[in-house]
Amino acid sequence: MKVMTCTKAEKHPKADKLWVYDFTDETETRQVVANLTNVYVVGDRVTIAVPGDVIPANDTSPAYEIKDVVIRGVPSFGMALGKVE
Repeated sequence: MKVMTCTKAEKHPKADKLWVYDFTDETETRQVVANLTNVYVVGDRVTIAVPGDVIPANDTSPAYEIKDVVIRGVPSFGMALGKVE
């Protein structure tokens, strides 16, 4: 997982409840598709789980590994986990 800065935020072209973000750090830019639960704006610092990271199990969900996916035709290279201060 890494902390990255939101550099682009736009609505998904094929889904009303999804957003497409670019998150950047010193070494890379990563496109992530996310839902409307947490809407980020340019400048927000966000924790990103990257492919290969494993989200641990909890009371309601099993553990799962983050992978590159295509969501309604748009590639997503990670999962936005929330803003950080």
